Amino acid sequence: MKRFLKFTSYGFLIYLLSGVLLHHYIFPEPLPPSELYPKPSDTILNPFASEKVIFIETDSKKYSEAELFLQPGGAIPKPHIHPNYDETFTVKKGKLTVMSGGVTYELGPGESFTVPKGTPHQPFNHGEEELNAIVKVNPSEKWAFFLTQIHGFFTEKETPRNNIAFFLQAMLVTGYYEDTYLASPPVEVQKILSFLISPTARLFGFRSWKKEYALKWKKKSE
Repeated sequence: MKRFLKFTSYGFLIYLLSGVLLHHYIFPEPLPPSELYPKPSDTILNPFASEKVIFIETDSKKYSEAELFLQPGGAIPKPHIHPNYDETFTVKKGKLTVMSGGVTYELGPGESFTVPKGTPHQPFNHGEEELNAIVKVNPSEKWAFFLTQIHGFFTEKETPRNNIAFFLQAMLVTGYYEDTYLASPPVEVQKILSFLISPTARLFGFRSWKKEYALKWKKKSE
């Protein structure tokens, strides 16, 4: 038994080290071509989150902006953190609930709320009518492209993604984009996990970005 455990441990260590070497250094994922980045009026539809996103500004290096629609009971899929930029919600119609830093905020038409970078947060629509809000991130980072990819992942199947698939995808995208992390565990822990587990996620067919995810939301005229 001891010999078996020793052999298994060595095998796992070799697999882990070779995976890290291949994924991160020898065959890293390529950068997406610029034509795949979203343009104004490109629209995301995520029925599992009862969410629609229409891009307004995606080219500015200073900020990105989109119009958010959430049906009653809808929510951004997971509590998360943006370590590199602030995110501002301005309500146009309906009521927005934002859980930010452990505090719940309720916003009505004309009201705004900024989530400081590094703060765990999640927006909801707990009202009885559709929520319409403007979302602005400053600086823009990779936010707009990340949205096309994460919603492409969530809506690729006819049924919602299970927790294992989401975890493996999260391990890839957190290390690749470096601007969106889950609310827990701590970001530094997620970075370590991403570095170690992302090669396995890639081996199972997960990717940080896919061309079909980006094209899915493009205007038909494009």
